[in-house]
Amino acid sequence: MGRSLRTYTAPVTDESKQPPAKPRPVLLASIALGLTALFSVLTAVGASSQRNWVEKETAKSNASAVVSAISSASSSAVKKSADVSSAVASASTSATGKYPAKGTKKFDHSIDTAIKGAYISSLFTLLILGLLAWGTFRGRHWSRWAVTGIYVLALFTPLGVGPLNLIGAVVGNGEPVAIRGPVLIAGLAMLLAVVLVNLRPSKEFFALTKPAPRAGQPQRRGLFSRPAAPASGNQPRRTASRVSMTKDVPAGKKPTNNTADSAADKAAAERARTKKRTNAESVARGAELARNRAKASKSRRTER
Repeated sequence: MGRSLRTYTAPVTDESKQPPAKPRPVLLASIALGLTALFSVLTAVGASSQRNWVEKETAKSNASAVVSAISSASSSAVKKSADVSSAVASASTSATGKYPAKGTKKFDHSIDTAIKGAYISSLFTLLILGLLAWGTFRGRHWSRWAVTGIYVLALFTPLGVGPLNLIGAVVGNGEPVAIRGPVLIAGLAMLLAVVLVNLRPSKEFFALTKPAPRAGQPQRRGLFSRPAAPASGNQPRRTASRVSMTKDVPAGKKPTNNTADSAADKAAAERARTKKRTNAESVARGAELARNRAKASKSRRTER
C-alpha cells in the first residue's frame, strides 16, 4: 500500500514533435480569401437583382456608341467629299445592329448574356480563390506568390477583385448598393490577403514546406536573393591538362595498364632532355667562339 506510482514519460522523437502553429496572419489571409470568393459571387447576384439598372446603363451606353459612330462617319464623308446622308445611314444601321436599342429582342438577349457572363466569371473567381485559400491555410510554399500574382493579373482579367475594381467601388458611378457593396468588400478583402501573406511570419511559415534540393544539386535561390559567394580554400582548380579516361593514379606511380600512354610520356621526356642538351651545347659553342675572337683581336693590336 505504501508503494508510490511512477509516471512514465515517453521519449521525444521526430514523429512526436508537433508541427509549428499557424501564424495569425496566415489564418487571417485564409479568411480574407474566403470572403473575397463569397462576395465575388454576391456581386453577380446583386447584378441580376438590379436588372432594371443594368438595362438603363446598357441602353445609355449603346445610344452613346451609336451617336459617336454616326458623327465619325459624317466627318469622314465631309473630308472625302462623299455623300454625307448615305454615309450616315450606313453608319447608323451598322451601329444599331451592334448596339441595339432598349426594347428589342437583341437588347434583351444582350442583357441576359451579360448577367450569365457575370455568374460564370464569379464562379471561376470562386474556384481560384478557394484553391488559394486552401493552399494558404495548409501553408504551401507557392501560396504567397500565387495570391500576389492573381491580384496583379486581376488588372487584365474580369475577376472583379483587382485594384481597379476597388477604386471604382470607392469612387462610385451611381451603382446601387447591391452591386457596389460586394465589389468594395471583395476588393478590400483581397488587398488585405495580399498584405498578410507577404508579412514575415507568413513567409517563414510558407518556407517550411519548400521542397529541399536533391543530393548533388545546388540549392535553389529566391527571385531577389544574392548569388552565393564562390567557395574558397580547398576548392580544386581547373587545369589545362589533357583529360584522361583512366582512373586516378596516386602520385609517384605510373600506370602500367596503358603502354601507349607510357610510350608517349617517355618520348615527350626524351625530347625535352634532347632539347635541353642542344641548348647547353649551343651556349658553350657560342662562348668558345667569343673567346677566340677576343684573342684574335688582342694579337692584332699587339703586332701593330
